[in-house]
Amino acid sequence: MTTPTTAQPIATLERRLTGHTGWVQSVAVSPDGKWAASGSRDNTVRIWALETGECRAVLTGHTDDVNAVAITPDGKRVLSASDDNTVRVWDVDLVQLRLSSDTTSDR
Repeated sequence: MTTPTTAQPIATLERRLTGHTGWVQSVAVSPDGKWAASGSRDNTVRIWALETGECRAVLTGHTDDVNAVAITPDGKRVLSASDDNTVRVWDVDLVQLRLSSDTTSDR
């Protein structure tokens, strides 16, 4: 029989990012590790500077929960998927919507 040992923390909270008014459903970190995107039940995507914790942008346009975010490998675009049946592509540098696609179909 082995004796249990006290577990050591594997990570510590460095910074709390506040701003969303609904539960955060998804987070993606940029390839360079300097910023992140989060999608929330408040229908928004937020862009965060990870070093400072500052919210750099709030991306609006979805009309229902944002439940997935992803960042392109070059770090220039954020994709968001929502319960409003749209996928949106955002330009991070310009903080601008580049494309919106309705995912509903009549199959």
